Amino acid sequence: VHLGDIVRAVCVEQLPKAAAKGLMVSQQFAETEAVVYADAAKLKQALTNVFAYVIDFNPAGAKMSIQLSTLSDEAIIQIDSDSMDIKPEAAAQIFQPFFRASEGGVVTTGLSLTVAKEIIELHFGRLVFETNGHGGGAFTVRLLLMDETGEQEILPPVLMGVNPD
Repeated sequence: VHLGDIVRAVCVEQLPKAAAKGLMVSQQFAETEAVVYADAAKLKQALTNVFAYVIDFNPAGAKMSIQLSTLSDEAIIQIDSDSMDIKPEAAAQIFQPFFRASEGGVVTTGLSLTVAKEIIELHFGRLVFETNGHGGGAFTVRLLLMDETGEQEILPPVLMGVNPD
């Protein structure tokens, strides 16, 4: 699938929610096409979960940015915020099932990021969150790119028959 199409679709769906909250959102997409092997619907669900989480945990007037880039054999999606309301001690737990950060009065099931991380990992990708030390942070998704023949650049260990443990 063309990852840019999926990211743009998520932005189209989520930007009205961000605008209603008064968030300022910038978007930047790689000029080269990022093609990944993925279930488009599941990947869109994962990215929607992450995007919605960032919107929910930002105060009105905050700045967010969405970037899609490529580096070597990876597509990189970064959803960044200058003032996401997540304490550093909570940041270490946000991917745990049923963990609910209570900052900002946001009520969640505690599953959206757990589901997003699982979906991305099932696509041989990674999802991480890092605080920036100034009250904000960024979610970064990394997925393997496919080459022009339709093959993944580097096969994940499981596909090569190697047990990663």
